[in-house]
Amino acid sequence: MNYTSKFLDTKGLTSAEANYTANIVKELCERISNEIKQLTIFEGVLNFQGKQTIYNKVFKVDNLEEKCLEEGNLYALSAWLREAIKSKDNLLKQVDLDNFEIKLLNEVFIDIEATSKLLTEDEIKYSLPINELADYLACEAKAAHIGKKVHPNGIFEVWFNAIKNTPRVQINDVNKDYVVEFSQIVDEKDLYSIYFNLQKEYREAEQKVNYYKAKIKNLLDEKNQKINQQNKAIYNKHREDLELQNSKNLSIQTEIDILRRDKAKEISALKIVIPNELQKTLEYVQTYSKK
Repeated sequence: MNYTSKFLDTKGLTSAEANYTANIVKELCERISNEIKQLTIFEGVLNFQGKQTIYNKVFKVDNLEEKCLEEGNLYALSAWLREAIKSKDNLLKQVDLDNFEIKLLNEVFIDIEATSKLLTEDEIKYSLPINELADYLACEAKAAHIGKKVHPNGIFEVWFNAIKNTPRVQINDVNKDYVVEFSQIVDEKDLYSIYFNLQKEYREAEQKVNYYKAKIKNLLDEKNQKINQQNKAIYNKHREDLELQNSKNLSIQTEIDILRRDKAKEISALKIVIPNELQKTLEYVQTYSKK
């Protein structure tokens, strides 16, 4: 970055001196301007009852042209000083932004593609050998459908309650001669035999289902534990890389800060150059400021 400026050199005014001088210039210009503004263009004479009297006060400005030129010269000096001060301030701001062509290391990002997602129960379930998957699905369906029949409130309980509670002879409430006799055509013992056999089938199917569920859970825990370990190793490596990078960047930033401090110190020591064309005006202002 270029830190040169036509306004600055090793000899001249400090920023404080330049600012003070610019303020004195402002006061002088205001004084000259106020004096010039009082210049009277017309003189009035009042005629009253045969007598003439001065109507307005006349103010003359001696050396008007010189004063106007003087004001211009003073403003020229002030403009130079203000621009010089601004130039020096801008250089110092550039120092704050300058990295002196030293680059910090780019942020380390974790490689998400290198990590693995955790598996689901369905993914483990459908990864079983085809014979085990078929057996699992069959037992699951079997347990579900047989269970509906042999569970409480199932169809077998309805049948057993019907056998127990259905009257064998039913007489119509209105016409007592209207009598219906019921004969049990299903052997209760056979029905219970079927019921117990189905319960046995249900329990065996349910045991198989529980076996497969436990197997799937164990496989899921085992595989996901490995995935977690692998992902943890990746994250730990990323954290180590990030810590190492941050440490290097801290060292780099310290180097940059030192360069900035030294450059700012160098610029701060520079003084504001006064061109030959403005030297007489400066000497005049400095003489005036010492009074």
